[in-house]
Amino acid sequence: MACEFVLSRRELIRYVLSEPGQRSKEVQALLRLDDIEKLRAVLQKFSNACARNLQSLERAERDAAAHLLSALGVAQLTRRA
Repeated sequence: MACEFVLSRRELIRYVLSEPGQRSKEVQALLRLDDIEKLRAVLQKFSNACARNLQSLERAERDAAAHLLSALGVAQLTRRA
């Protein structure tokens, strides 16, 4: 289903003359993209949190491997079939 948007001359001028950041918000509101922007922000926060968690997990893995090597008294872990 195609949507059509009709703007008055005054509304058009307001969009053209608005600051870029504000223009983006107004266009999103006009196109009813507010919910998409909210979802994008939530997903970005989730992504950032996962990246922070990954760093601490990788650090814990390295520490655990170092402790295991030390406890076993070996320089390197190897896999045996």
